[in-house]
Amino acid sequence: MKLARKFAYRQGERHKTHFVTALRSYHGRTFGALTASGKPEMQEGFGPPLEGFRYIPFNDLGALERAMDSSVCAVILEPVQGEAGAHVGTREFLQGARELCDRYGALLIFDEIQTGMGRTGAFFAYQHEGVKPDILTLAKGLSGGLPNAAFAASRRVASAFRPGDHGATFGANPVVCAAGIATVETIVEDHLIEHVGDMGRYLIDCLRHLQTIHPNIVDVRGRGSLIAVELSSDNKTAAKLAADRGLFVGAGAGNVLRLLPPFIITKQDVDEAVAILDSVLSEVLIST
Repeated sequence: MKLARKFAYRQGERHKTHFVTALRSYHGRTFGALTASGKPEMQEGFGPPLEGFRYIPFNDLGALERAMDSSVCAVILEPVQGEAGAHVGTREFLQGARELCDRYGALLIFDEIQTGMGRTGAFFAYQHEGVKPDILTLAKGLSGGLPNAAFAASRRVASAFRPGDHGATFGANPVVCAAGIATVETIVEDHLIEHVGDMGRYLIDCLRHLQTIHPNIVDVRGRGSLIAVELSSDNKTAAKLAADRGLFVGAGAGNVLRLLPPFIITKQDVDEAVAILDSVLSEVLIST
């Protein structure tokens, strides 16, 4: 966000200070990122929020177009809304966002902190739709679990930062950078991205089969190994029962179970996980 505003400033467009983000989005917990997140419940008690943010429903291109004007410096989107429950950005929406940003001279920022580093079956989720952002954020899987974060920008946009414009007390250090190099090498050399795509498709197919026999499954969605199972019953009960039987799933927003399996998962692992979910959902349905 600092780079987007500085870029507009360097371009002599000091009126371009607004951001457009999506409802249900999650971008972090600092004041700027908290305001950018389209989750009013997260912002409660931390007000007043920062100025200059507009929110639109995810995947609503018409709403995005109505939110755009010459004061917008950037649109910030997750290609797949992870925290909200694996809502996948449509090609029409993401391509439309790119076109609107180009039309209004705004930057397109993709938050790939959850979706990057191969999680969706491509190194970056934007590659599925061929929509290239101006700025890309990364963290979580960047150094294989060690705390590390980064953002990338096109050369034209990155040049807006001059020495002293930005810094970080706990910026990258030799240990996490070495882990990051090892992570990238492992993902590439072991062909893990292809494996994530294959296993993700297999897991989603298995879960959709479960949906045909469990009426308490409302929806199955996701991409690669970022998957959500939306229930009509309490997800926390289901998550606890699954954990008791050896399967860890997240109890996400609403009644969503979040499944983020490791990249080295096998078909045997998937079959075991699905069998546990099958028994859990049967028990939850009986109890309700």
